[in-house]
Amino acid sequence: MIERPDLSDAAIGAALRRHYNIAVRDIEFLPIGNDSNAWAFRVQAEDDIPYFLKVRRGAINTPSLAVPHHLHAQGIEQVVAPLLSGSGQLWHRLDEFGLILYPFIEGHSVIHTGMADDHWVELGSVLKRIHTGALTPALAGQLQRETFAPKWLDFVRQWQTQGVQASQDPFARELASFWQQKRAEIGYLLARTDALARAQLDSPPPFVLCHADIHTANLLLDAEDRLHIVDWDETVLAPKERDLMFVTGRGIGFSVGPKEESLFLRGYGETALDAGTLACYRYGWAIEEIGDYSARLLGLLDGGDETKQAARHFLAQVFGPGGVVELAYRSDPANQPSATGNLQHPRSFI
Repeated sequence: MIERPDLSDAAIGAALRRHYNIAVRDIEFLPIGNDSNAWAFRVQAEDDIPYFLKVRRGAINTPSLAVPHHLHAQGIEQVVAPLLSGSGQLWHRLDEFGLILYPFIEGHSVIHTGMADDHWVELGSVLKRIHTGALTPALAGQLQRETFAPKWLDFVRQWQTQGVQASQDPFARELASFWQQKRAEIGYLLARTDALARAQLDSPPPFVLCHADIHTANLLLDAEDRLHIVDWDETVLAPKERDLMFVTGRGIGFSVGPKEESLFLRGYGETALDAGTLACYRYGWAIEEIGDYSARLLGLLDGGDETKQAARHFLAQVFGPGGVVELAYRSDPANQPSATGNLQHPRSFI
């Protein structure tokens, strides 16, 4: 989130001393990330060691911490894992928040800068190890299994049926108008999401361990040009397409094109992708984005005007050229090329 939570530096510092035996010199809020229930801080210790602190509101998905810890322990050094506290825990509670401490990676996200050819090959190789590696029975038993029901699906259905109620808030009024303009298209997105999900449930593909959010915003390069994979919050047992949608067919996000896909597959190895599964995930991603940004505009999640302004911008991008809606249409096997070879665009018949 880009606006700080109601949590003081003093409270954070006391908790880190108590649970991690860290004497804190400075705490800096970092307005990064797109998770409406998570916040980031840089913590500088008295001994000059920097740490990355994630603060999460509500329930903590413990397997999402145990999985990167397990993978890193198995020798996959690119996986950034949480640090253990003095009592051997992966996180600790502070009032309504969970505190998760990581080493601080001095570097940058590759979302806007891209990365070198060898990094794409390396990413493919690492993801193949993750998809084919063994989990302990105990850890596998804790992991969530894919249901093919995207987050915010019920809310989007409700808003589609009942309409977004305009209020005195200008952001809510603007959303109500925007939703009315997109109503037919959102209805189409919901229908295709449901149909593709039913097909997956009727004939489930094999499940593997997936990061589930491995777009370029969650890839970091440090000062020594080493690759790091962060943000394992959505870890799930799912078809491999759950991860591969981010790096195939133009991916999701920035810096992914045919060249990057080819390099990635050089490391991952040639693999057959199910078009229906990929389309199911791309439609689901669109529904999640629509629901999440709409909820922010309606004030259902933390954040003030700055958060709402960002949500307005990103919601428009969802439907814009090259956005996730466009990617869903292009990946849908139901949208076959016409006799002229051009893609039959769903927006032409909505």
